Amino acid sequence: MMNPERRLGMMQRELNLSPEQHTAIKAIFDDEQSKMEALRADTSMSREDRRAKMMSMREAEKTKIEAVLTKDQNVKYEEMEAKMRERMQQRGGGDGPPPPPPPQ
Repeated sequence: MMNPERRLGMMQRELNLSPEQHTAIKAIFDDEQSKMEALRADTSMSREDRRAKMMSMREAEKTKIEAVLTKDQNVKYEEMEAKMRERMQQRGGGDGPPPPPPPQ
């Protein structure tokens, strides 16, 4: 996953965030990063439970970000998210099946 500074920089470029939006989204990213780090350090949970918790945290983060953005920015944000998911799946890091092996 992309680090928060890179994600924020990309959002700034793509969505032309206002200073207030930039500050609010940075706070969301910082908060979520600390929660993710705590979750990764929690060895009492099974891998599946940890993954499910991360997915729900990611959804909550997305909801918070969407509340900060304008309607037009949200459309672009959805497009950015879709492209990122597509790239992750192509690299084999997405939720879908792994890509087929290259032909010999």
